[in-house]
Amino acid sequence: MDSGDSVWMSDDDSSHISHTVAFFDSKLTADEFNDFFLKSITDNPWMHNHPVSDLKLTCTYDFCMGYAFYLKDNLKKSDCYVTLDVGNSSKEFLEKSELTEVLSKCGNRPLPFDNKSLWETVTLNKPLRTEDMEEGVYTYVVIFRTHHSLGDGMSIVNCLLRNLAVDQEAVHGNLENLVNAMNKRDTILGKPGIVSTIRNTLKLIKFVLISPSVMREEKLRFKNNLNSLHGPKLSGDKHIVYSTEGSGEKLLDAMKQMKNVVPGATFNAVALTAVSRAMQRYFETNFKNTPSFVIAITPLPMSLPEVKTKIKLKNSLSAANLSLPMLRGQATVRDQMAAVVKEIQAVKSKPDVVVKYLMVNGFVGYFPKHMIRTFLTATGVATFSFSNIPGIPNTDCCQHKMRDIIFITPNLATCGVGFSMITYRGTLSLGLIVDKSLIPLKKAAQNLLDSVLEEIRMMYDEFKKTSV
Repeated sequence: MDSGDSVWMSDDDSSHISHTVAFFDSKLTADEFNDFFLKSITDNPWMHNHPVSDLKLTCTYDFCMGYAFYLKDNLKKSDCYVTLDVGNSSKEFLEKSELTEVLSKCGNRPLPFDNKSLWETVTLNKPLRTEDMEEGVYTYVVIFRTHHSLGDGMSIVNCLLRNLAVDQEAVHGNLENLVNAMNKRDTILGKPGIVSTIRNTLKLIKFVLISPSVMREEKLRFKNNLNSLHGPKLSGDKHIVYSTEGSGEKLLDAMKQMKNVVPGATFNAVALTAVSRAMQRYFETNFKNTPSFVIAITPLPMSLPEVKTKIKLKNSLSAANLSLPMLRGQATVRDQMAAVVKEIQAVKSKPDVVVKYLMVNGFVGYFPKHMIRTFLTATGVATFSFSNIPGIPNTDCCQHKMRDIIFITPNLATCGVGFSMITYRGTLSLGLIVDKSLIPLKKAAQNLLDSVLEEIRMMYDEFKKTSV
């Protein structure tokens, strides 16, 4: 197993499982839809997959002396498929509150084959109640549960879209736009060419030499941080909730407008400003002391997604630790965003991101899992993680209209609060996974996530007033 994959094998529970939740509209009954979806997955040749991807989807894994390795079991896709009986048996529809309970239970349940497979597809035995239901049309939920060692979020979503989406031209177009945007970033390692190869080799040697001092400096940077969400040991028992903007709100357009005002701002900078404001409200409501800043860990892709080549499920991520000031009520929205932009640019100007990538993908993952766990625990504590999955085109999947999609990131090491954001059909959707030792009540977790959308609305209202 590659180092970038095996580093996620440090725990034996469900901590490192991500969830991609898709909502489909269909005129079929629940039994008919579930049979059709199983047939769509099993009969699909998945022709866009690299052989490594096929290996991961059909294997289990095991350990020898703490080292993870694959077993070529040739599992069928139907072996990793289950339909759950959910909700009140006397009700025809599943309510949203019941769905979040289902998601939370999925977040705590093992993967098939005694938690030794790398993925699972879950369907439910009844449709979800939606506000805009048409007569004779039902909304069904499909949950793709994937171990992080199978691949990172971008890799997983790319694989699902390339193999299951109806409009492949739209998929390719969105991916090409994403690749063009990523090519402009400084975090991508290397471009083809002899000169670039020599230059990158020299850079790698430099990064290896300075890596001990970089890791030490980051640990000292957050040494005196006092934050009540950093104390309790994680229980592994999780809440999973989600929230979607209202019909016609166009929060995505609002975020783009705010992004264009602050020099150097990105979509993530706007989102992180909203999350930090929501976290400040949470602290002020639930704790006596509110920290002056929160620490966000956000993954950064270090390679480009495959557009025309075979899809290789992989982990090609580094991470940035961002110190986000709590300035809600103390500064204007523009000043808050500018402070976040300044922190992002400061981190990108340092070698930390590349050093972490080299540590995880070329060093740490080749140690036994107990040593990996020790390393991940010792590398610092974050208040929350934040993931944004870009590049989702407007397309149907498996011959059905996909009305929405949500991505739930797994918890990272000692960080028990994980926000995720995804946009589809111009709509903004958020996911949140929290360890119950940090936020015991599901209602509190849902309120925290809902407040992120509320903060975006309030930020935009202030933005419009100051722009007149």
